[in-house]
Amino acid sequence: MPILIRAMAVTMLVLTLLCALARPAPPRDVAEPTGYRIDINGAGPAELRLLPGIGPVTAGRIVEARSETPFERAEQLERVYRIGPVTVENVAPYIKTASQAGGTE
Repeated sequence: MPILIRAMAVTMLVLTLLCALARPAPPRDVAEPTGYRIDINGAGPAELRLLPGIGPVTAGRIVEARSETPFERAEQLERVYRIGPVTVENVAPYIKTASQAGGTE
C-alpha cells in the first residue's frame, strides 16, 4: 500500500510540473517604438489607449490627473492610480511630455 501512495504522489508531482512548464509566458504587448510619440498632456482618451497597458479607465484617469497638473516627466504618470514603475517603463518610449513638447528631446 505505501508503494502505491508513493507512486501516486510522484505521478501528481510530475503532472503538476508538466502543467506548469506547458503554460506559455504571458505576452508583453509592447511593440518597438516608432518615431511618433503621444503627447500625454494633449492626447484624448482614445489616443492614450494606444499606449501599452493603458485601457479606457486608466486613460480617463490620465486625462483627469493632467487637468489638475500637466505632466513634465514620464515618471509623473505614477501619480495616476494603478500606474506603477513597470507601466511607466513600458509607455515611456511612446510618449512626450510638457518638457518635450517644443521638440527638444
